[in-house]
Amino acid sequence: MNVNTVKRGSVIRYNDKHHIPKNGVVTDETIICPNHWVFNYATGCKFDCQYCYLHSKPQLRPHGGIKPHLKNERITAMDLKFMLKDLEKQTMFHSGELSDSLVQENSLIRDIVPIFNGQRVNEVTNPNGHKLLIVTKDKTNKLIEGSHSQRRVVMSYSLTAKQIGLDYEINVPHVWERIRAAKRALALGYEVRLRIDPIMPINRWDLGFKELIERIMVEIPGISRVTLGCIVATKEIVSSCNKQNNDLSWKDYCTEEGLVPKEKRKELYDYIITLLEDNGYERDIGLCKEPVEVWESIGLDWTEPKCNCIL
Repeated sequence: MNVNTVKRGSVIRYNDKHHIPKNGVVTDETIICPNHWVFNYATGCKFDCQYCYLHSKPQLRPHGGIKPHLKNERITAMDLKFMLKDLEKQTMFHSGELSDSLVQENSLIRDIVPIFNGQRVNEVTNPNGHKLLIVTKDKTNKLIEGSHSQRRVVMSYSLTAKQIGLDYEINVPHVWERIRAAKRALALGYEVRLRIDPIMPINRWDLGFKELIERIMVEIPGISRVTLGCIVATKEIVSSCNKQNNDLSWKDYCTEEGLVPKEKRKELYDYIITLLEDNGYERDIGLCKEPVEVWESIGLDWTEPKCNCIL
């Protein structure tokens, strides 16, 4: 078995879809998304976000679409152990691309986290060991309370303005509950990151995000990184969500190309970043899958992006 064999499999994959062209030619429209490792130990989600892109993923259809599905545990463990041993440079594995990371929390605690905790580190090339990124909208504290994995697990909580959550995130813990979970993770010594996503220009969006940022900076000022992303409404996502009889009113904030208009995205990002800084935040900020022009317009360095999915 070699790295290429594993990374082409269904469990571990190297995401280089938006890699900067090999010829080094970068334009204003070049999408910035750093290469990163994806760890799909499970697929699907127990929540019912009306805008969810998972509905459009063909990889999920054999397992009942968005219905939670745990992959073969033996193969998952074998591939993961191989990768942790074979990769010399410290790496982080993103476990929330085709699922909410905590969709199969018991399996994580029982089978996955112990592998990360028990890895043998190379004191020269990787003294800190590889890490597992948990990306979630859940409020559960079972993993952070019981796995003792502060050195190996990074927690990332997905948040949005309260009204967006109430309107479009069905059967999902309230945004304030997620902040309380993040607060507990910080108290236990975990690195905690945030994804503020989806961002959309709802009525009085400025007040909604002001309320969110102020609450974040009061409750969890110790967060290490914030990544911002706007709602996306590609034809595939809209069609798939329509088949689920979802509320599609969120797509009205996007153009026919499926994106919030570029100038409005700049305004939204600039406003939220200013709020963060005015409330004392001084750490990393990144954008999710945005072009060079947007990064530069709000003063962020796209050449060394600090995004959710990478160390």
